[in-house]
Amino acid sequence: HYATEDHPLTEDGNVWGISAWLGRLGTDWVKNDEAGTYEVLPHEGFDSSSNWLNTQGSGTQLYHGEFLYIEQSGTGLMRKGEGTVENLLPYAEAPAFDIKLEAMIPVIKGEIPLKANVHRADDILTAVRIAKEFGVGLTLDHCTDGSLIADELAEERNLAVNAYDLNATDTGAFPHASAATNTSGTAAPHCAIDGFVSNKSSGAWPYQAWLPAATDKNAALTIDFGREVVANTLKIKMRASSNDTHAINAVVTFSDGSTMELNMWDTAEFMTFDLGGKTITKLTIGNFTKAVENGAIAITEVQVIGTEK
Repeated sequence: HYATEDHPLTEDGNVWGISAWLGRLGTDWVKNDEAGTYEVLPHEGFDSSSNWLNTQGSGTQLYHGEFLYIEQSGTGLMRKGEGTVENLLPYAEAPAFDIKLEAMIPVIKGEIPLKANVHRADDILTAVRIAKEFGVGLTLDHCTDGSLIADELAEERNLAVNAYDLNATDTGAFPHASAATNTSGTAAPHCAIDGFVSNKSSGAWPYQAWLPAATDKNAALTIDFGREVVANTLKIKMRASSNDTHAINAVVTFSDGSTMELNMWDTAEFMTFDLGGKTITKLTIGNFTKAVENGAIAITEVQVIGTEK
């Protein structure tokens, strides 16, 4: 198992898998300077014959401890070669480099979601609690006992996120994002609901965003929930790279035929709009008015905060 220095873990944001695995197995990351990679090796004295398959609960304890440490140390943990301890609390020395904690920094910053591999009801609820406590994005993988705690999971959350959405007209899985004119790769519609919110650059991961053609007058993004949901708040984060202009206005069309005008502004942060608890199955964001008519705009992430119907 290895990871490049620029991308310490997998490029699809699966920070949970290796982090939890390392925590249980008792391993160290060892830098191979010649190859420029990190290799996973067991701790000295680790008994590979012992029972390391602990419960999912031990994994959530690992997350909680990591998140607390990162918050207390500040999100400016020293990276290799930086030679600065700015943004750290006044420790006598900077914290030792820990690649597991480094991998969690984008999660704490809200740049990528935490992917929780959970089966039991108590572990599902613990993952949700930790995500709420630290204000991080969350996707629940497997969620085997989810039907047993449907009422608890129906509490207000982001109804639009789907890190597994595909670039297709009809996937049969929801939530699903599509566009009036299809784009692909890191400009595809599903990039606007994948949970990744880094927006200060463009192109490669993690700066993917729905990017319609600059001259497309009919550009529109549709998010289909596949069921009735109660939408309370719409949050939109536009891409803010040096190549982009910004949107001044847009119109949201709901599945019941009603519309709502959005007054937008030039910002790299989320813009928030009150939907008033509207019951819908889908919504479409379109009719954009741009500051520069033929300038590029891109939506990094759309969040629809609400509950199940």
